[in-house]
Amino acid sequence: MRIHSDKKLFPRMSLLLPMILLFLSSGSLVFAQNSHKPENLQVLPKDIEHDQLIDIMRGFTRALDVNCSFCHAQDPDNPNDLDFPADKKETKKTARVMMHMVETINNRLLPRTGRKNLLKVQCITCHHGLQKPHTLQHELQTVYNKGGLDSAVVRYKKTRDQYYGLGAFDFGESALILTARDFADAGHLDAAERFLNMNLDYFPKSANTYAQLAILYNKKGAKNQSMEYFQKALQIEPNNQRIRYMMNQIQQQK
Repeated sequence: MRIHSDKKLFPRMSLLLPMILLFLSSGSLVFAQNSHKPENLQVLPKDIEHDQLIDIMRGFTRALDVNCSFCHAQDPDNPNDLDFPADKKETKKTARVMMHMVETINNRLLPRTGRKNLLKVQCITCHHGLQKPHTLQHELQTVYNKGGLDSAVVRYKKTRDQYYGLGAFDFGESALILTARDFADAGHLDAAERFLNMNLDYFPKSANTYAQLAILYNKKGAKNQSMEYFQKALQIEPNNQRIRYMMNQIQQQK
């Protein structure tokens, strides 16, 4: 099959492509750029440049993975537009508080460290694409309290599939160890064991996971199994003095 090239087509495409990309990248902010002079600015300077304002708003949407309607209410006179000056949504009021917080950290607190070239705090520093930033431990604990252990396990797997590599949650070796420790401290030993064994699926050579299983089985009164898990941990990291110390402490218990 022969492919014919149209030399007249490529100049047209070269003109259209930037326009298409601009439309896709702008998304729901297109109407914001066409709006009149901003009103009801309470944190940002009232004489802020239009383009600067739009850049700031875009930063908000990217950091929280939302669009303009997350903070701005619908215009009652025009359902296809937003009422930017209105303060009808709680999220907009919260955003102002967050802006004051960021300003305080960057302009008042960070300079007190006496260090130079400090990286300024931004919305994405905490949010990483989440509307409400929180830890993986909090996410799993919340689901566990509502739906039980199986629901919490399913939520972890779905969350990992959705956010792995994006920075929203910590999926490192220690994340489920800390989660299991929280469950164990709350008396949910079966949940703690389930998450520790799940961690071994992802990190089969995690000496710290085996050590936490050892501590957990000691809490259950299964000292022999506890020692077995300590031995597995030391087979992986024979020079880990912290694990040896914990093992000795349990061995000395009556």
